Amino acid sequence: MSLVQRFTFLIFCISCFSTTAQKYSYGGEIALGQSLPSNKEFPNRALQSQLWFHVSQQKNHPEIKWHQKLQFPETGISLGYSNYGNNKILGGSYSILPFIKFKSFNNNRLKTYLGLGASYFTKKYDAVDNPLNHAISTDVTWTFRAQLNYQLLKTEKWNYSTGLSVVHHSNGHTRLPNNGFNSFLVSINATYLPKEDVLHLESTTSSRIKTSYLSVYQGTGLQVFSDLPYFNRKKEVYTVGAEYGKTYNRNWKLGIGAFYRFYQHYHDYINDNEYLVRENQRFSDINGKAFSNATNIGVYLKGELLLNYIGIELAIGANLYKPAYKIDYSINEGWDNPPREFPDGWQFADLDTRYKMRHLINSRVGINYYPLGTNDFKNHNFYIGAHINANYGQADFTELRLGYVYEFIR
Repeated sequence: MSLVQRFTFLIFCISCFSTTAQKYSYGGEIALGQSLPSNKEFPNRALQSQLWFHVSQQKNHPEIKWHQKLQFPETGISLGYSNYGNNKILGGSYSILPFIKFKSFNNNRLKTYLGLGASYFTKKYDAVDNPLNHAISTDVTWTFRAQLNYQLLKTEKWNYSTGLSVVHHSNGHTRLPNNGFNSFLVSINATYLPKEDVLHLESTTSSRIKTSYLSVYQGTGLQVFSDLPYFNRKKEVYTVGAEYGKTYNRNWKLGIGAFYRFYQHYHDYINDNEYLVRENQRFSDINGKAFSNATNIGVYLKGELLLNYIGIELAIGANLYKPAYKIDYSINEGWDNPPREFPDGWQFADLDTRYKMRHLINSRVGINYYPLGTNDFKNHNFYIGAHINANYGQADFTELRLGYVYEFIR
């Protein structure tokens, strides 16, 4: 069955199923595009194709602040299949993404879709059987999807739209290689609307609410050091940090923060006197200083969308101190399949502009769960978060975080 036939069949199923549950919207989407090469020897491939099924519900309760402030958004679940244009080497993936969709640029025809979830891949890297696929080395990855939708036509029962989307897959640096998939696609979408959708909801004007907050947190992450089997084992990254900022209208957080991290892999590499830190080798200057050189100090700007019990967080910042990263970069960006003991003439990566950018810029994306909710003002709150941390867009480690938030009395 061709992709177009599958899409037609999907729309037929949506029409039949929608008669039983009118409060939900059911959508089918087909997308075509291409993924960027993940490594120099990345295989030839045809266009990437995706097929999505969306189930969503409009959040239309004016008394709930984030429903009103986001102009009655939709939340739901997306199920998708992607084919990467080379079945033998790249295969396909099955995805499940919780998402939110809201009006953008104060335009009723434009909506932004944000989804974060997981994907299962049918093909992954293998040094012997599949050495050209440096994008994926685990069965399951994190998946982030962002899309800007434009409404083409809306009837009483159907909404037709087109969209531009970017999709990122990564295992969060829990196994190497992990160059990931970065894909750009164009799509068409048909959504069956519930009867309630014909109601015209209007946002009521209300006073702007702004409060200040102070937060402290502790995180424990997992990371691998190299695709060399001896180092391709998960070890911990420990983080403590603090941030200060403002909460706007109970649904947006903007803040600044600082953190301290300790990388177990970096510590062990230096402490065990591995090749690159030995006397007369490239980084012998950091030998004997395992603890201090395995640390990372940084600052960042953070934004968070608050949906009562759930927060979607994005952060970007600068590393002030991360000396052992030059070992990481030299090994992993040089020749493939590095040995533990390097022979004469081995090609290490130059500490070039790309190194300087990755060494400088840190970023983070993740989801936070607030058991007490964020709709109402609380002096004391806490959250549990799952995050991917990155160096200039390249995954660094996956982290579980516990945080405490103190909000100042207005």
